Amino acid sequence: MKTYIYLAILITLFSCKENKIEVQEKQNVKKIGPPKIDYEIREIGQLYRPEMMQQEEIKNGNGKNNYRYTLTNSDLLDQDLQNIQIHSRKIALNYYNFLIKINSPFNYEKIIVKIVHRNGKIDSFEYSEKEIKEIMP
Repeated sequence: MKTYIYLAILITLFSCKENKIEVQEKQNVKKIGPPKIDYEIREIGQLYRPEMMQQEEIKNGNGKNNYRYTLTNSDLLDQDLQNIQIHSRKIALNYYNFLIKINSPFNYEKIIVKIVHRNGKIDSFEYSEKEIKEIMP
């Protein structure tokens, strides 16, 4: 009989200890959380699914900067090479909308979309302010 009581006490202790650990883990996950990604950048990532995306601000001496957005190893872009310029326009437009949100006032010379393919080929497209306005819906 004593054995059953000791066994019941041990089971209760271990089960209570596990619940405390789970609560702590859940609280830690809520506190840490992933960083918020803007809609435009998330849309580019979801549509093209590249292995890597990079953003760069290239300072010019004239007060206007260039902004480069690089996508590396996207299956969609690698398979649809004949429409690569159409894709680059969509990427440039989404990146432009993102830049307007985070830069006030937004002053730029060019937006550069650089696409690095799995075979090592690199496509680069440059869009001036005038060209961006032309492709805007």
